[in-house]
Amino acid sequence: MDFRKTAVCVDGVFISEVPAVTLTGVKYDDPTKAIAGASVTVDLTGTNFTSSDTLVDLSIGGASPSTSPLSSASSDGKTASASVSLPVGWTSTTVVTVGVESKSTGIKAPPLTLSATPPKAPPPAAAAINIGAKPVGAAVGAPVAIPVTVSGTGAGTCTGAITSSVTLVSTGAAVVSTPSALTSGAGNVTFTPSAAGSYAIAVTYAPDAASPCGPGSQTTPVTLP
Repeated sequence: MDFRKTAVCVDGVFISEVPAVTLTGVKYDDPTKAIAGASVTVDLTGTNFTSSDTLVDLSIGGASPSTSPLSSASSDGKTASASVSLPVGWTSTTVVTVGVESKSTGIKAPPLTLSATPPKAPPPAAAAINIGAKPVGAAVGAPVAIPVTVSGTGAGTCTGAITSSVTLVSTGAAVVSTPSALTSGAGNVTFTPSAAGSYAIAVTYAPDAASPCGPGSQTTPVTLP
């Protein structure tokens, strides 16, 4: 007979067995806070959790488990939370196992692996686009190359492509323009001014997969000739 599932009489008093604790799931309460050296909250699901009797067995990187009490447990004993301290050398690939046991009986539930979702890197900041001044000697009816530079806030060169549109401000007429390839974050927009006046030059930058820069756009007026 399994006496853990019965009531036992001791000195005339019947003592009921503490129900065995089970563990069916473990996860970080907020995976983005799981970083080396941090204290994080782990959520547990199972049965028969109690703040007074359930202990958490934590093993990090294959080390011998350390034991600590629950931080809280639900009234129905099906959910609980525990505070976990991650060591300085912890990474999102470090194997972390969590088990539970009864303090009064010593009966343990098989441990489960705690998986960490690496925090997503923030998107790169929008690129800064500078549309330069007209070159010396620019004239109506002759091709004009306006310099363009694309830069980011972090390290690395903005790579990708630029597109352009040019408009004669006084009439709103579109002027055919040709953007060059972007080399080392620099290029140009070439067009032929049809009349003297102000031209609105719009440049849009689209980063490639390797670029540390985010997309960006800029419109700058340039007076010609």
